[in-house]
Amino acid sequence: MTKEELADIMHVLGLDYEAEANQIYVFYVLPDGRIDNFSLTVRRGARMNDDAIVSLMRREYPATRSGEVMSVERPEWHPHNAEEWLDTTDVCRMLKVSDRTVQRWTKKGHIKAYHMGGRVYYSRAEVDRALLEGKIKENDKERQ
Repeated sequence: MTKEELADIMHVLGLDYEAEANQIYVFYVLPDGRIDNFSLTVRRGARMNDDAIVSLMRREYPATRSGEVMSVERPEWHPHNAEEWLDTTDVCRMLKVSDRTVQRWTKKGHIKAYHMGGRVYYSRAEVDRALLEGKIKENDKERQ
């Protein structure tokens, strides 16, 4: 299975390949030809081999026992992809504001903070959209 095919299947199933980074997916074909999946949430850094995951799936969800396993996928996710994710310092530098200003915008709901791996990240697309919509401003000064 190619990454493109996997991405298409995950899209059809309503799964977000990037956001579900702490998930492991097992794709299987049911006897009637439908493709389904089983997902397992794991702690970052936890190790489980494919056989253990499939055994767990079949034990916990008997309906999966008749399915033929296509693949076990562990999506890769890199929070430091500068094109997609920004940490608070990046947002501050980009917009020439203080971290307190970024926190204020987050608290007011102007931008959304994502907590991943004990750190806070912002979607660059969401920050850009908030700028265009006038919800946040470059060089915004703290209100006293």
